[in-house]
Amino acid sequence: MMKSCLKKKTLLCLFFLCILLSGCEKVESISLNEYFIDSIGDYHNIEVPDINIDVDEDEVESEKEYLLIQDATVKKVTNRSIQKGDIVYVTYTLLDQSKEAITEYEDIETDFCVGDLEFDEFVETELLGKKSGDLLQFLQIDGQRFIGEKQNIYINLKVNSIEEFVYPELTTEYLQEKYHVNNVDEFMQYVKEYTWNIKYDLELQEVKDDILKNIVEKTVFGQQYHDKRKLRYEELINGYERYGDLYGLTLEEVLEMFDLSKEIVQENADYFEGSWEVAQYIIKAEELQLSAKEMKKAQEEYAKENGYENAEDLLSDSGLQYVTEEIYIKVVKDFLYEQAIQIQGQGERLDDTYSWY
Repeated sequence: MMKSCLKKKTLLCLFFLCILLSGCEKVESISLNEYFIDSIGDYHNIEVPDINIDVDEDEVESEKEYLLIQDATVKKVTNRSIQKGDIVYVTYTLLDQSKEAITEYEDIETDFCVGDLEFDEFVETELLGKKSGDLLQFLQIDGQRFIGEKQNIYINLKVNSIEEFVYPELTTEYLQEKYHVNNVDEFMQYVKEYTWNIKYDLELQEVKDDILKNIVEKTVFGQQYHDKRKLRYEELINGYERYGDLYGLTLEEVLEMFDLSKEIVQENADYFEGSWEVAQYIIKAEELQLSAKEMKKAQEEYAKENGYENAEDLLSDSGLQYVTEEIYIKVVKDFLYEQAIQIQGQGERLDDTYSWY
């Protein structure tokens, strides 16, 4: 239910994954030789900045909570009001300006963790201090859940029940079995290193993204690439339109929801298509093509990273083309980083579990 703050960045990536994959054409095989590049600069020995990571107490506490919540239980709250971090079970109805119920938003039951912004920031803030059984009416929704219902500015909400997390006791037995540490001090050191690794991974990914982006910007593409980038833009726009259809939103409302514009979508399309063109070129030039066994392993890991139980489910939803593009672009990013020159040295990760080859 509760998520680590450091992992919320991943959720945005998952959304874009869904947008890109929804309705993608399924193919049985793909070619790695359909790139259209007139010239590409030297991509070896690129200078990249040193990665310096610091973690503060709030970040460590957030990750500690994230880890412990995996083994937490919940119990019903009966003797106090709602606090941040509680799970609330509610029934809500959305009303129009005449305060008539909107059929598709009538008597909807849901639950969420207050403070995680899973439901709506305005509503979650107003729920603090309320109790089970309370009936509330809000005059407006400041969040994004109802962004498409511009005329529907009322919501009736009943708090059905409240639950709280009960975290495991940090006994020696629990810490040894779960985290292979002997006491609370060692556990906190473990959490600090865990937090450091997450921040390192995020920063490292940004560095790798920047390397490829700079190469794409300096590459001279052929005319057929420009035709493909137009098609990629249309696919992205169609994806956002499909998302809007699911929630009754216009394209403009969907783009506004995610701080996008058609111009930014075009820039994203250019980058996505350019990255794939450059990746194909480098894969061929550097002989980076994966074997069938390596590709299968990469698909399984990519599936797990994106919330799928197995590669078959991922491929069924997204298609071979998209998954292969993402995997090979990652392979190329890793290669480019390995070839790069780290300015002022490079701190090593505390562990490495993401290598596909």
